[in-house]
Amino acid sequence: MLNVLDGIDHEFIESQGFIGRKEALRRIKRWNTPVVGPPYYSHDLEMHGTELLYLIEELTPVILSALPSFDLERARVLALVHDDPETESERGDVVFSVKLNMSDDEKRILEAEEEKAIGTLGKKWPSKVAGFDYVGLLHEAKNKQTVESQLLSYLDKYSALCESLHELFAGNSAFHKGWQTERNRPPVAGTNMADLISKYTLIAPFFQTGHAVVAPYQKPDVAHFLEVGRPYTKDSILFPTGFKHYDFWKFTILKRGREEALRWLTEQREFAT
Repeated sequence: MLNVLDGIDHEFIESQGFIGRKEALRRIKRWNTPVVGPPYYSHDLEMHGTELLYLIEELTPVILSALPSFDLERARVLALVHDDPETESERGDVVFSVKLNMSDDEKRILEAEEEKAIGTLGKKWPSKVAGFDYVGLLHEAKNKQTVESQLLSYLDKYSALCESLHELFAGNSAFHKGWQTERNRPPVAGTNMADLISKYTLIAPFFQTGHAVVAPYQKPDVAHFLEVGRPYTKDSILFPTGFKHYDFWKFTILKRGREEALRWLTEQREFAT
């Protein structure tokens, strides 16, 4: 089992016999949905898992003060592997807002596909990852019935919110205008976060900490930021926006990821047409 102070990342998992896993994660891009235009700063699943790891590590004092029994080691590994089933799915990453608009039949089909993917991964990769049962972690992430998985799921959706704000503050109008078809529940609306606070009762004390990640959401003026927003530079990314949720996400990633994270947040990979 890992010591909390020991480093863990995708490279470590790869070294445990998961050869080719990192490349599979890199192939899957987030926000892969026809209802939005391409994000300027597209994140793949390897980047996303690393960002969630950074958030958990940065929030450790807050988490443990609110949830003393929280298994930090388990949560760190869970952050890195929770999206692995998407590497075996034809759909890839399914955006949370899109899932909310699925019919019951569509949700059942998606759940069956996820179970099939977990079964495939269980045969493909080693049974243990960092001392934990690999398939057990994937089911835990899917079912969200533990303190660790509920907190990770909340941070997962929080990260999606911040990724969408990152596109908004860069003035990516194509990305945001697509969400007008999504029943007025675009990620930047913050509606999903309030729903999760009510749903995830196992981590209720965490929601009472008053930290920026659970603070009342500051809903941005979308039209204004699409008009004034500009792509980031290595200088402009360092300025705070005044939006608590986003600034904590951005500065945590920059602090822990350093030069690599700076590239993630400033190197534009898609351009407006």
